Amino acid sequence: MKYLLSTFVLGLAILFIACEPECDPSKDEFVGDESFTVEYKTTDGQNYLNSIYNLAEVVVFLDTAGGADPNPKYELIEPGYKDGKFGPFGFTERYLNQARNQVNSALLFGEPFRFDYYFKKDTYGVDTLTVEFTLGVTNCNTFWQTLNYYLNGELLPEYTNQQQAAIVITE
Repeated sequence: MKYLLSTFVLGLAILFIACEPECDPSKDEFVGDESFTVEYKTTDGQNYLNSIYNLAEVVVFLDTAGGADPNPKYELIEPGYKDGKFGPFGFTERYLNQARNQVNSALLFGEPFRFDYYFKKDTYGVDTLTVEFTLGVTNCNTFWQTLNYYLNGELLPEYTNQQQAAIVITE
């Protein structure tokens, strides 16, 4: 019975591989230029960074462990803002082999990642912007299994799967 079952599973696997359409490199997701910006605005459209915050009191930190490490190693991002926006923050560029300009697949493929960005907004508090991403691969194509953005733990669904997200928050 075990032999029959394993033969059946092997036959299905061979059939699946044989029926797989040919690879189409145009369907591959480019990896390395994923980024986001965050712009804070008032309800009447004023930009907080340009006109309200004391920029000397604005700081951005990154936790690449996404809160999983009990002793996080925060990276200070300087400057953390420009042109009235926090960012741009590239979050997949560290997984590229710069010499080859190729994805370091051993580090990236199939692994879920979560990065937390902490925005200290002068005396207006601290926000956490979380990016979760997983790059999948079939036998020939790469694709984003997940690419989500969260503000203080709440999913921002309008930015899901955006490789270059321009996030606007109105307070």
